[in-house]
Amino acid sequence: MSKVTNLAGQPVLCQILSFLPREIVDVCVKEHNSDHYYKTLTTYKQLVFMLYGVVTRCHSLNSLCKKLLFLEDKLTYLGIHKLPAVSTLSDANINRSSEVFASIYRQLYEHYKEELSPIQ
Repeated sequence: MSKVTNLAGQPVLCQILSFLPREIVDVCVKEHNSDHYYKTLTTYKQLVFMLYGVVTRCHSLNSLCKKLLFLEDKLTYLGIHKLPAVSTLSDANINRSSEVFASIYRQLYEHYKEELSPIQ
């Protein structure tokens, strides 16, 4: 098996996000109108931050925001130029409908289902 070298030098988060087509997120955001009341913390940014929280096993938004400071330079690669305050991320988690994230998950499954191995 050959080694994948095209992802070398990228943070793990960027590698994970490379499997998340931005078009899927954009379609789901438009379908659910989930960015309507948000000026800076878009659905995509919230998804990126929460995925990072999962990858780094953060147990609180406070620790997540502190850990994001270490990635600040790498996040500009993803179009994220400003990190959210804990309260902003908390408000988004409370107020933004989880249906948009469920829709993103379903669309990702549809996109990759041919490549997923069946459970034996």
